[in-house]
Amino acid sequence: MHPAAARSALADTAARRVAFFLPPDPEGRWIGTGVRYAGRGAWIAVPAPHRAAGRLRWLVPPDGTGALFVPAAMELSLQLALGQLAAQATTRRRCPTCGVPTAGPRSRSGGRPG
Repeated sequence: MHPAAARSALADTAARRVAFFLPPDPEGRWIGTGVRYAGRGAWIAVPAPHRAAGRLRWLVPPDGTGALFVPAAMELSLQLALGQLAAQATTRRRCPTCGVPTAGPRSRSGGRPG
């Protein structure tokens, strides 16, 4: 399977977060904010494959092989996606992370005429 192939991914619709399942990597350093780790031996409560449970939904359900995302490929994919969102946000004036409209560029006069 290709290293960047889709593996299991879980969405929390209320928190607007996505969980990507990767192998434990205590030495790895991710660039960015909002990254959370569950280390070796941690338990994660998830719905059964092909089912939703409350606010949790599988974007890509587990296939039974135990295959996980490759950390380097996942990080690169997220960086590329964020770069594309940032480029779109520049033209649409929206936050690249959450999509909230942002204020346009401010003039030196503070937006006042003259």
